[in-house]
Amino acid sequence: MGIFGKALKAGVAKKAIDAARKPENQQRIKAVVAKARSRRNPPPASG
Repeated sequence: MGIFGKALKAGVAKKAIDAARKPENQQRIKAVVAKARSRRNPPPASG
């Protein structure tokens, strides 16, 4: 299963990279990353 598992993981990674190269998916990825960053680092409270 070792060689087969590695090949399967490589195939999944390649598919994910190919999908991430599409412009419409890049927009989605940037939006998700921005949302995650804003949750992790909330803006300082004014006042």
